[in-house]
Amino acid sequence: MSKYTKDSALHKTNAESNKLTKQCIETAMLKLLKKKSINDISITELVKVAGVSRNAYYRNYDSKEEIVSEICRGITQRLLNSAEDWKASENKEEWMIQFFRYIRNNKTLFRIMIDAGLPITEIIESKILLTVEEPEARYAALAKNGMFVAVLKNWFNGGMKESPEMIGRMFNEFMIAIG
Repeated sequence: MSKYTKDSALHKTNAESNKLTKQCIETAMLKLLKKKSINDISITELVKVAGVSRNAYYRNYDSKEEIVSEICRGITQRLLNSAEDWKASENKEEWMIQFFRYIRNNKTLFRIMIDAGLPITEIIESKILLTVEEPEARYAALAKNGMFVAVLKNWFNGGMKESPEMIGRMFNEFMIAIG
């Protein structure tokens, strides 16, 4: 094996190891956040639950808040990707149902995002403003986004009593009605 190939393999192994370490830390943070606030979580407790060393923690993060920020960034990116999937979807109603199931199944993550004050709506709006140039289409997209966020927040903050199927069907009907 050439030196270049060995170095490449070592770099890939380190990258994979760091990725796994970050996943363990993020999972541990979510687990702990279910029980207590971020201010009540110590680094010692976090690394113990994650099963990693303090050095591994500090190699990957500067603070507990950075972990939450990374988690939120990942979720936001999945939401933006999901919006692209919706555009391409043949069955919009089924997509809506799956989306609301995703929200319900990941309610702890979304509660963290809400409590952290992450500007989810603004992030999605900025994406719309960057990608939709024609004014009429841009305003229509912003209106749909606003309606979507309002329904989502109300459902989430109301304890998600209605089923994802009911909310997904209802929202799909709204989208059809407004074009």
